Amino acid sequence: MSEILQRLKEEQQEITRRDIVVKQFIKNIWDCESDETLNELNVCIARESQIHRNAIEKLSEKECFLAEIDAYRNQLESNFTSLRKANAHCRKIIDEKAKESLFAVNSDPKEKDGLRHRNTINDKILVNKATNVTESLQTVSRMLADQVNASQQSLQTLVNSSALTTETNEEFKAMNSAISQSKKLLVKYGRREVTDKVLIFLALAFFFASVLYVITKRLFR
Repeated sequence: MSEILQRLKEEQQEITRRDIVVKQFIKNIWDCESDETLNELNVCIARESQIHRNAIEKLSEKECFLAEIDAYRNQLESNFTSLRKANAHCRKIIDEKAKESLFAVNSDPKEKDGLRHRNTINDKILVNKATNVTESLQTVSRMLADQVNASQQSLQTLVNSSALTTETNEEFKAMNSAISQSKKLLVKYGRREVTDKVLIFLALAFFFASVLYVITKRLFR
């Protein structure tokens, strides 16, 4: 028993650790100022969130932790909400820096031409990086959708289990009522059997007494 409790405690601690790791990555996104770092952080968050969700689903198999499971799933959804906000903030900062670099143009025409060429290349790079970030966000969104589906399936399982428990309880009540009625009938028939035996005994005693009376009368007439 102590080993089981220890294992459950370790599973809860693992969920808490994963939640802290995800929150730390999200915090780093708020301070991020480059597409490379943003993309790396989103990949790490997607990986850690998947581990976090798997740990929660593993613990959800134990019905004694239903309240805790709801709290853990709320934490997971809260992390996804914070992640979207952090990505939007970081994207805004990166775009603002890109605009500043585009407008910081030197007055020399040759430098302007060179800057335009570099800006064209940078724009292509930014588009590719933005695509990577979008793919990472799509992965996170799919994970959130999977989490919602898993929560719905778990809820349906609990509803089915509750219905089955209620049905079984009703069957037990019906069986208990039948057993009680049978017991009453057995007691009733038992009493009637005793009564019948007493009546038979009295009838036999009366019969023998009558026979003895008749014989006595004839012998001593």
